[in-house]
Amino acid sequence: MTDSLLAASRELRNQFEQVIEQYRTDLWRYCKMLTGSPWDGEDLFQETMLKAFASLAQLWHPLVPKAYLFRIASNAWIDQCRKNKLQLDDSEEPELTAPEQPDTLEVKEALESLIQQLPPKQLVVFLLIEVFQFTAPEVAGMIHATVGSVYATLHRARANVKLLQQDGQTAATATSASGDRKAIVEQIIHALNTGDLTGMLPLMSEQMHSDAAPGFQEYNKDDMYSGSMKGFAELSLQATLRTLWGREVIVVLAQTEGDQWQLHDISLQQFDDGKLVLHKSYYFCKELLLAAGQELQVPVQMNKPAVTWEVGEGSAFPSK
Repeated sequence: MTDSLLAASRELRNQFEQVIEQYRTDLWRYCKMLTGSPWDGEDLFQETMLKAFASLAQLWHPLVPKAYLFRIASNAWIDQCRKNKLQLDDSEEPELTAPEQPDTLEVKEALESLIQQLPPKQLVVFLLIEVFQFTAPEVAGMIHATVGSVYATLHRARANVKLLQQDGQTAATATSASGDRKAIVEQIIHALNTGDLTGMLPLMSEQMHSDAAPGFQEYNKDDMYSGSMKGFAELSLQATLRTLWGREVIVVLAQTEGDQWQLHDISLQQFDDGKLVLHKSYYFCKELLLAAGQELQVPVQMNKPAVTWEVGEGSAFPSK
């Protein structure tokens, strides 16, 4: 009974993935823009995918896949902002009947500032309409608002865009590792580069958590040693510590056919009392890895153990 249930759920999940495949890249970009960070955007993206799949059984009418996904992402973000007690911009203003058309170049130039500066609700409305080309009625249905209030929110967002352009405000974040943490990370990098599994084990806590969502989870050192770590020794890897989008991460390249080095994985680590307690891998996160490959100027490994990806026109290197 259990095996058949698991098999049925996996088959349904595969069907779901096929239906939404064409919308994944836009959805990931949207989540990244909402959160202002590829890392937080990836978390929102994965949360959206889980909720979207879990909610299918509750639907009784045909759905529009793209609007369905963006609706879930928008409301998950707004709910998160409410929990963090951020001002959503729910102020009441006279409802407008139609928005004026903005200058497209101004919109593109302002996006980076928008991510950091606009109130969450304004950002949601602005991105859905200006970037992802949803209509005001569609957006109203997504965020539980009237069409008039969507226009009003869009009007306020556009006014703020102009102010932000004038002020030239930007925001950036950066993190750096402490000396002790860096020393441990260097040992992990050495172990990856030499294929020395045993060299990593003393660095881990017994309750070590390996998080490679949405692929798998491992909850202790033994599970990781007998599971995901087994493949390390069979690969030719090149790991380095890099700062990517404001975070220090381990970037892992794999040597593929033709002696080409391609982006294999990105991971970050969390330590407690001198031990590695969390290893978060983005091995299965196609959209984030493609964006990282572009940022790092390295091709992405599209065929690797347990993963076979395809990109438009057969390229693993997305254009800007």
